Amino acid sequence: MFTITGFFLESYVSMVEICISKGTDTTHEYINQITINQIDNNSGNNEGYGDFRDLSTPLFLGNRYDILLSPGYGDNEFTEAWSIWIDYNQDGDFEDEDEEVLSVRAVGDIQSEIHIPNHAMIGNTHMRIAMRYNKHATPCQTFIFGEVEDYTITLSDEMPCTEVLQNSFEDDYGIWIDGGDDCTRVREHPKSGEWSVRLRDDTGASSSMTTQDLSLADVDETEINFSYYPNSMEDGEKFSLLISTDGGQEYANLKTWESGRDFTNGSHYTESILINDVSFTNQTRIRIMCDASANADQIFIDDISITKCNYIDTSEENHQEDQLDYHEIIPDGIIDNNKQEEQIKDQKLENITFEIYPNPTHGELSFISHGTKTSSDSYTIRLINVQGDAVSTVSSITNIDDYILDVSSISNGMYFLLIENDNIIVDRQKILISK
Repeated sequence: MFTITGFFLESYVSMVEICISKGTDTTHEYINQITINQIDNNSGNNEGYGDFRDLSTPLFLGNRYDILLSPGYGDNEFTEAWSIWIDYNQDGDFEDEDEEVLSVRAVGDIQSEIHIPNHAMIGNTHMRIAMRYNKHATPCQTFIFGEVEDYTITLSDEMPCTEVLQNSFEDDYGIWIDGGDDCTRVREHPKSGEWSVRLRDDTGASSSMTTQDLSLADVDETEINFSYYPNSMEDGEKFSLLISTDGGQEYANLKTWESGRDFTNGSHYTESILINDVSFTNQTRIRIMCDASANADQIFIDDISITKCNYIDTSEENHQEDQLDYHEIIPDGIIDNNKQEEQIKDQKLENITFEIYPNPTHGELSFISHGTKTSSDSYTIRLINVQGDAVSTVSSITNIDDYILDVSSISNGMYFLLIENDNIIVDRQKILISK
């Protein structure tokens, strides 16, 4: 039994056909679940190949998307080599530059991300995911242990934003709640049409207008646009934009506008506020509240719109921490001799651990070992970046407790440090380099 979530395509016959790739033995491992954007496919064992090209998700150029890759096992857990390709130029192969979008080896689930380049061709195209035991498959390969699944990706250059609400208050308050006596729809100082909402005085909720609950749990970013007209606001008197994510029990201030600093009376102003540092919920509320001193101190609000966006910031700085499940990554340079090696590795991991300090580091890392080791033990240290590439490898370290690793020439960011003995990982930790 399997469950799937995503957009179903009535037909994908217009897409160029692609080569065949599959596994021939899924007794021990298979692709169990793939999650990316609107695809959440618990596919189970498909005996080597799953054709899910009728299942699609939109991906937008220039954006990054989290992806979950989950293997299924027949008995024990093993190291799996995952590869993902997207046919960006829609020519029916995966051989062009940048079309291999992920290549990583791990035991268990992988949480990573993929980046959609700006040069990709708009429209429907193929995404192929291959999971092969221990060694990466090529895009058109038939191999023994593992599985392949194909999906459809809809590439678009339009920003994935939709309007939640738009109010000019010509007929009523819409989804806005009248706070009380000091909030009133009036035919005064509208930016457009004939009506606006007047806020006055400093009576707390009574001097405010608040939305009903907004369903924003799936939202990455929200933009609020509105116009206002201040009247008789004395210097230091102000109004604020606030947000609640618990249905109005508590509010946090987003921005405050102050008379004499941000505005003067008698003019229309237009504001655009971007909110991307809030964990939105389906009980999100937006409030505009006046904080003046008398009924004559007034703010007239008009032409409010709220837009939600379901895309991810493309900056490396904001995403390095989330790109990979660092405690599962195994670089390509480390190869299992056979499946029994996993049991040997687990035993080694129980016998020895390391303290690695300082972390974060400005340029050097030191090591203190705990557990059973001999003077003849020789270690290799690998520093892996968030793409899974080794940026530093030092071998034949015989006295690791006295060893200092120089990372002063390595760029700032999050890395994964592996300590190996006899080609087996004995410890692995996240390291932050911040100079």
